[in-house]
Amino acid sequence: MIPCPIPQIPTRPPVEPGVIDLWRVPLDVSPAGIELGFGILSEVEKTAAGRFHHAADRRRFVARRAARRWILSRYLDAAPESLGFDHGPYGKPRLAGPGDPTLQFSASASADLALIGISPAVPLGVDLEAHRPLGHDLAGLSQLLAPEEQASLSRLPESVRSAAFYACWTRKEAFLKALGTGLSLPLTAFAVTLNPQEPAALIRVDQDPSAPGRWTLIPLPVGDEFSATLAVPVGGHPIWRQWTWPMESRPAVMPDVRSRERRP
Repeated sequence: MIPCPIPQIPTRPPVEPGVIDLWRVPLDVSPAGIELGFGILSEVEKTAAGRFHHAADRRRFVARRAARRWILSRYLDAAPESLGFDHGPYGKPRLAGPGDPTLQFSASASADLALIGISPAVPLGVDLEAHRPLGHDLAGLSQLLAPEEQASLSRLPESVRSAAFYACWTRKEAFLKALGTGLSLPLTAFAVTLNPQEPAALIRVDQDPSAPGRWTLIPLPVGDEFSATLAVPVGGHPIWRQWTWPMESRPAVMPDVRSRERRP
């Protein structure tokens, strides 16, 4: 097996209060990188990879799960294949088993890019979305956006509506991920800014009126074709890190893992 030149990663989380290590992870991975990544996944993850019908989807799944394991393993000083994961009561992924139970992480992926945020104890949420055409039917967004968000979106020129919507969506998703409550907090029960001329911010949280003063929404510069947001308590700030895959200049072709996961 080809040795994997994993970049140097801190052996423990950052010690500065509020610091978030924010990893940018490309998912257009070489065959060698994918083969190595597949080898450190759990049996459950390998089986899940085998359910994807399209090679590109399998490649992205393996890449983001392997990168999550490799990166977190260095903070925990543990073998990446030894890490265990489960979910909180509302579905938020978390570390399970041996390791640092206070280590917080949040991950998101869209198209060929993933973001992974890591903190020693600060709750955080990361969301990333590739832009797609929004269309003209704003009424169809009524279950996704709060009334003030719908009104703000309708006042914007059509040329910027798609970017504004995805900015709004990633802000809402990042906040929900940071809370870890899932959709037990309805999407219409809180509101964020979305106008490109306004700073990113929470406007209203019905169940917690003080929340806008305690949380920061940080837009993340990941390219014009994406929107991304980091949600952290006030005072939190990211430090960017770049994940480097082995042999990344070669074309990325996902090996067919489905046959490996067939069981008698």
